[in-house]
Amino acid sequence: MRAAAGALNRPVRKALEHEVHFEERIIWRYFSQMRIMHRDIKPANIFLTLKGQVKVGDLGLGRVMSTEDDLAYSKVGTPLDMSIEVLGGGGYSWKSDVWSLGCVLYELAMLRSPFKSKNLNRNSLYKKISIGDYPPMLPYYSEELRALATGMISTNPGERPSVEEAHSIALAMKRKMDAMGNPATPPPELRTLRSVFFFWFPATLSRIIPSTDVYRR
Repeated sequence: MRAAAGALNRPVRKALEHEVHFEERIIWRYFSQMRIMHRDIKPANIFLTLKGQVKVGDLGLGRVMSTEDDLAYSKVGTPLDMSIEVLGGGGYSWKSDVWSLGCVLYELAMLRSPFKSKNLNRNSLYKKISIGDYPPMLPYYSEELRALATGMISTNPGERPSVEEAHSIALAMKRKMDAMGNPATPPPELRTLRSVFFFWFPATLSRIIPSTDVYRR
């Protein structure tokens, strides 16, 4: 895998200084159609190319799924990004990957994992995740973004959006922001958010096909 820009778990601000536009949503739309469950989505498994493209790595935990509603029962993944159903050892489906993507989205905006804290052990982590105990996103982010991130990390899998629903929300947000135009002097955090989020969910599956397109402002 060519990922010369390194993994996403490098200092986020350093990566964002180079206007990297994430295409991870494209990859996951492809994976869902191929019935592949990754089960360990986290910044360390998301790699950036110098062209601003995203590669999802470490597929050792992935498996082929026969239908969208199939459940997997093994406890795998990374604790900070594990959903409550995975930590509890119960069956889980695609909504667990939605949870993990929500954790990544939160971390991109807030520059920290939603459930990370000092002196955290597995028991305290389980408690935090089970009750949805994490700092709210800062108010300078749009209501739509905050609602999407919190919805994706809902403790109830049935309340989480599907990948397609999240995609539709993101496209609507992008159109809205495009129509509004850029403010004269947006805060650095907002410029970062636009660079990452609104290009993270591109419009069509066809962009999975390698091309010369580079997503940059």
